Amino acid sequence: MKLSPTLVATLALAALASAGCKKDDPPPNSPNSFQQQPYGQQQPYGQQQPYGQQQPYPQQQPYPQTTAQPTGTTAPAATTASPFPFPFPIPGLTGGTGQTGGTQGGGQAGTNNPAMAAALQPLLTPLAQQNAPNGKPVGEALGGMLQEGQMLTTSVSLQPGKCYTGIAVASPPVEVQIDLVANMPPMPPQVASQSPQSPVQTVMAGGKDCFKNPFPVPGPAQFRVRAAKGAGTVLAQLYER
Repeated sequence: MKLSPTLVATLALAALASAGCKKDDPPPNSPNSFQQQPYGQQQPYGQQQPYGQQQPYPQQQPYPQTTAQPTGTTAPAATTASPFPFPFPIPGLTGGTGQTGGTQGGGQAGTNNPAMAAALQPLLTPLAQQNAPNGKPVGEALGGMLQEGQMLTTSVSLQPGKCYTGIAVASPPVEVQIDLVANMPPMPPQVASQSPQSPVQTVMAGGKDCFKNPFPVPGPAQFRVRAAKGAGTVLAQLYER
């Protein structure tokens, strides 16, 4: 069948119109063909759990108090200050406290019996002439049989301006020692002078080193002799110059 030219032209125009309309539609793979989906709403982070509450530190236990244990020694007794203007300790006195009544270092008082020690007098006399020349005996002589640690004592008065020397002898193997203890209240007794501990004989404050009373008034004192080591006969005398 033969188409008329007019029909052919009409069909061609219709085809062209149809093709133009299709260009206006976006291709199926075009990005604009997809509607942008909204991002999913951000989920909130889980609420932070609070850290475990810090436990309080344990209370520190107080250290145990240390209690001083007694050592068995007796604390020195408090002394009363002297109301007198002179210095204390007494000038010229040695350190240490004398024992009133005839004991020292735990020694016991012996029995004074100079007649028992008369045989020692020839040993005492030359020592007195050498160490206390022109001295006169003060107080009674001390003599007798002493055991180790025992002591003999006599009371004397120390005159101002005078000089004092003590001498003692003993039978071997006794080691003998003598001292002079000043008793001047209200001060406590103090050892004013002391001899070395020596076998057979000893001298206290001999020659120019004699002990002098530092006060302008007489002072009471005790002259003592002790068997420091060994047992035997002793004889002692204090001399004043």
